Amino acid sequence: MADINLNARMSQEDGIQEDINLCKDYVKERLFYKSMFLHSDDDLKSGSRLYQDYIKEMKPLLARKCLPGKPEVEATAYLNFVWEKLVNKKCYREWLSLKRSNCYQSVQDKFISKCDGYKRP
Repeated sequence: MADINLNARMSQEDGIQEDINLCKDYVKERLFYKSMFLHSDDDLKSGSRLYQDYIKEMKPLLARKCLPGKPEVEATAYLNFVWEKLVNKKCYREWLSLKRSNCYQSVQDKFISKCDGYKRP
């Protein structure tokens, strides 16, 4: 694993997008089953349970998995930088909503397919 300069990475859109995509996969595949809803904007504040979960789960994955080897101050600064991007773009809210919508649609389709004689409009 190559050593990454986190300050330089913060200015590289492709690197940040790579980390945002990792977060998206995590939210849709694992976080969704822990927390389907965001009840208020307080759920996305620094120190919230979602924030603490993000720090715990994403630290080993982001910046090409080099954060655990970095000084804590640098790693935390980078994690906070990515978190702020996610919150400002409302990514968590959008990803959870999309996943929830897809799950509901899947359940509805399965239910309708089991109903004899029901014709879809």
